Amino acid sequence: MEYRHHVSEVFVRALNALHEHVDGGWWRSLLGDPDIFIAFRDGALNAYYRGCSLAQLRLVGTEVRAFTHYKYLLKPALKSPMVEARQGVFQFPANWGEDPATVFTSSLADLSAIKRAAKPYAGGEKKFVGEVIRRNNTVFDVEIALTREAEGEVPEGESGKSADRIDIASLKESEAGVELVFYEAKLFQNGELRASGDADARVIGQIGRYVNLLGKYQAEIRTSCLRAAQNVVDLEGLSDSRKAQAKALLGRADSFTISTNPFLIVGDFDADQRDGDVWKKHHQKLVDALEGRLIVAGNASSVRL
Repeated sequence: MEYRHHVSEVFVRALNALHEHVDGGWWRSLLGDPDIFIAFRDGALNAYYRGCSLAQLRLVGTEVRAFTHYKYLLKPALKSPMVEARQGVFQFPANWGEDPATVFTSSLADLSAIKRAAKPYAGGEKKFVGEVIRRNNTVFDVEIALTREAEGEVPEGESGKSADRIDIASLKESEAGVELVFYEAKLFQNGELRASGDADARVIGQIGRYVNLLGKYQAEIRTSCLRAAQNVVDLEGLSDSRKAQAKALLGRADSFTISTNPFLIVGDFDADQRDGDVWKKHHQKLVDALEGRLIVAGNASSVRL
């Protein structure tokens, strides 16, 4: 796998021109929304909201174009949401109160409508992760695909390709240097956190796959991250905190390393669930397996990466 989570200088210049153009309002809206994280991909940018890619931007010739899945464009509120079927055949547009042309959001500038349409696809876990991302200004990347097969978007609740996509990558600074640290998040109710008898919970196997992939590709990840940091510095409209983070990384590039030992975040529970006898045995097994790389947080606001 060639790990490429960065874009070309030509693409950055085109995005900057769009940012300044009178028709670039939709792009400025994506950049300025605190709930959206702009992530660099292989020659593309993804605008993530609660784990959903609301738009992927690519350079086609000299034009910046955005691509959005149709499921995020269905308007969340319609005057007449029910479509009549006669003999099993839906009667539209003739006998439907809505004009099919107005059923879908027509512009990325209507970002609030697209976000509302995306919420049902995000699920509780992605909502939790989105809040963690919003509250931590050390986040460098999200929804990171560690295999070529995992690059596509995976629907909520499905496994397979999603098993090789880790939730968060965050920068950790110390006197020794800068380290990129990875985090996988699961809600307390997720059955993958539990296992009977002497077996390991399924999440331990997932973390183990991450360990192997990060070890295999750490040199490629490091190179791409440094190029992505330069993208962040050069791209107009990104937040001051992200630019400061990227500049700090580039300033200490010689000491930049990739951690191959991801953390697990377990979240969204109350005190009774946390202190219950049933959970304690599962919790201890996670503690033993992860050797200090377990973060247990009742809510996203208490997670510090």
